[in-house]
Amino acid sequence: MENWLLKTDPKLSGKENMAIDAELLRKAVKPDFTPVLRFFDWERPTITIGYCQKRSDLDFDRMGEKAIDFAVRPTGGRAVLHWNEFTYSITIPAGHPICEMSVLDSYRLISSAFVAGFEMLGIGAELARGEAGGNRQSSCFSSTSRYEVVVGGKKLVGSAQRRKNGAILQQGSIPIGPEYLELDKFLKKSKKTSSENKSTYIAECIDTVPERIDFIHAITRGFEEELKIRFNG
Repeated sequence: MENWLLKTDPKLSGKENMAIDAELLRKAVKPDFTPVLRFFDWERPTITIGYCQKRSDLDFDRMGEKAIDFAVRPTGGRAVLHWNEFTYSITIPAGHPICEMSVLDSYRLISSAFVAGFEMLGIGAELARGEAGGNRQSSCFSSTSRYEVVVGGKKLVGSAQRRKNGAILQQGSIPIGPEYLELDKFLKKSKKTSSENKSTYIAECIDTVPERIDFIHAITRGFEEELKIRFNG
């Protein structure tokens, strides 16, 4: 059975969190790199954007007034306001069977592991039937792509994947409460979107929000069952 590393980090700044994931992706070009499932948190509310997204989408003056941190993700995707959420990343080395899959197939496999973990928490999640690829909205939670995790048709997990030199880094946001919906307040007027009716959060899906340690335990069990792996760390 394959061994993966489970990594749980304390609250860090946006730049520190993104630097850790970027470094994991850099190291993952080596075939002997052990796959990593990482859970991390934020020192304060933070907006991240995909490495290709324009900074001009954001209202940095208002972000400064509200002490909103900022960082650029090493993955793609659109803007996310990280605030009261469970955040994860997955790093898989070049040459691993998952890296040989298409982007869609790898999304499906990883999302299936999350669905299994959510089931253990009493959350009836499933894979979305959405379109392949994204759209031009500025907010990650304003639309759903194929094989993303949804509850009642609403997006629960916002994820972005990047492949570099054969390795994979996938990062994702799982809102606990509705705070992520405040993102529109920090987008330029021309970029505002509506995520409220297209997405959901943990507290809306289950009566009692799980403790962080219980959430991580359930998700890792889901990964072990779906991917036939075990975790160290």
